[in-house]
Amino acid sequence: MKILAAVAALAVGSIASADMVAYWTFPDTVPPGADNFKITWPLSATFSAGGIANASTDGLVWDGTPAPAATGQGLFQYFSGTTVNLQPGYVAGSRLAMRSLSGAAEGKSITWRFDTSNYKDIVMTFAERATGSGATTISISTSTDGVNFTAAPALTITSPRDSNFALRTLNMASMDNLEFQSAVYVKMTFTGFSSSSSTGNSALDNVLVSGTFVPTPGTLAVLGLAGLVARRRRN
Repeated sequence: MKILAAVAALAVGSIASADMVAYWTFPDTVPPGADNFKITWPLSATFSAGGIANASTDGLVWDGTPAPAATGQGLFQYFSGTTVNLQPGYVAGSRLAMRSLSGAAEGKSITWRFDTSNYKDIVMTFAERATGSGATTISISTSTDGVNFTAAPALTITSPRDSNFALRTLNMASMDNLEFQSAVYVKMTFTGFSSSSSTGNSALDNVLVSGTFVPTPGTLAVLGLAGLVARRRRN
């Protein structure tokens, strides 16, 4: 009976507050400069509550060779991270940066995939910074099949490009189509890079997807049984 009561309490607690659905923190130890571009895509989430959670890109990526030229390194590098949006129990290690590479990054995207099968009221938060030659704008679009995306202009992020980390929030709680899905995709498209800079960059860190947990029918049955047992004990 104590087990049933504990399960009931856990489920009720989960319903009442936002829960972690997926989380990306990137490497705990920042790779040395000669290797910080050696990133294998897609990037698996550091934490996932269930299902597939990863990040993919349509931009240039490392070609897999030990010491490639600039284009062979790809657009992405790891640098030192931040504590902005860092969740308890995790380490502020690396941040993921997309560099301009003389305009090669213009219009390229990072797409985050995660599972909301048991979640509603989806919110995405992350730390963002851009250098003076980095992207001015991050446009957001969403999908449930990874092919057909719907633009969400209200969620567009404009960066001050001051090289300081800021907390960004994508509140998708009103997007009912993203709730209770085995796959949700959030695409971030970066524009406004300086075409004359090879190193100007935009960076993300501590990318968190959260939502309100909704118990499955089986869990609800346990809750009902626990309540029945509690009533009988009182009687």
